[in-house]
This record gives sequence, C-alpha cells and structure tokens, in this order.
Amino acid sequence: MTKFQKLFLLLLLSFLLGSFYWFQYRPYQIKKKCFEITMKIANESSMLNLLEPESDRLYKMCLHGFGL
Repeated sequence: MTKFQKLFLLLLLSFLLGSFYWFQYRPYQIKKKCFEITMKIANESSMLNLLEPESDRLYKMCLHGFGL
C-alpha cells in the first residue's frame, strides 16, 4: 500500500467519522439534553400539567439555542 493510498484512507475515514458525529450523534445528544432541560423546567416551576404548546415552545427554543 502506497503512502498516497494510506493518506487517502485516513482522510476518508476521518470524513466518515466526522460526518457521523455531526449528522447523527451530535443532534441526538442535543435533543436528549433539551428534553431533559424542558422536563426540569416543568418540574421546578410546578408546571407538571404544562400545556403542550408551551412545552413544545420551550423545547424548540432549546434546540434553536444549541444550533438545531
């Protein structure tokens, strides 16, 4: 295997891993964190019966804040 082939494989692997992180793992973690934050806010503010549109708004604001 030539040096060029090794470099190409290394760059390809880096690109694939970076793409997986950016498009799969990162959004999953952000959504998970925003759900936890939304539930924490609802529990702390005694809004267990938080209206669906209000909780949805909080969740979307969180997602927007983290860049999704």
